[in-house]
Amino acid sequence: MKQQTSNYSGKIVSILLLLLLCTMGSGCTSLEVMRQEQCDTVMSAPLAPEQARVCFARISNLLGAVVPHYVMDSGSNIQFDSKVIEKGQILFLDDNKIRITETQKVEAENTDQGNYVYFLVLPTNVSGKELTLKLNAGRRFNDDQLLRALSEIMPNARYVGSVLSGESIVFDRPAGTMQLKVITTGGDEAFAPNFQIEAGKKYFVSYSYAFSGVGFALSECPVGALRSKAR
Repeated sequence: MKQQTSNYSGKIVSILLLLLLCTMGSGCTSLEVMRQEQCDTVMSAPLAPEQARVCFARISNLLGAVVPHYVMDSGSNIQFDSKVIEKGQILFLDDNKIRITETQKVEAENTDQGNYVYFLVLPTNVSGKELTLKLNAGRRFNDDQLLRALSEIMPNARYVGSVLSGESIVFDRPAGTMQLKVITTGGDEAFAPNFQIEAGKKYFVSYSYAFSGVGFALSECPVGALRSKAR
């Protein structure tokens, strides 16, 4: 893992790797520490053989505890349903029109970028409206122009859900590369390492957001090894 300099409040982002030790004998004892008992029932439900199951847990911390963090997956073999519009994608043309371009930028793992996301467009069945968040716009836009510009870019992420401090979400996805990012309502964006996910397996991702920086860590939990079985 590489340590990177964060643009958020000028702080230095440190790598925080939490070792989640999941074994058949002891179960996922880390869930005791993070108080993630609510994961157990969902994690133990039947899993389609071509799918993997992931419990994404945000570790409790006072920093931004009541601010929802939106979890996105831009990895492989999934159906994108959301749009993450970042700095550098919005072009202001001479005729005062707006154009949004595609980007292939990939940020370094376990780092954050302050005020990096301009707009986050979630599925209509999640938000009830197409334009969900106007983040760090920097200038006022005509909504009609903005919606037309947003229509130029295809969905580039899958919306997984939102978590407050100490909360978790469980989701299934196909095997492949899981490329997670987390976006705050202030426009900060945190980047996880690329995690390789195998079909038929279950995983836990711990996510930390603190003054010391951000961090993601993945551990595999053997099927049937639940917190309730810990000794």
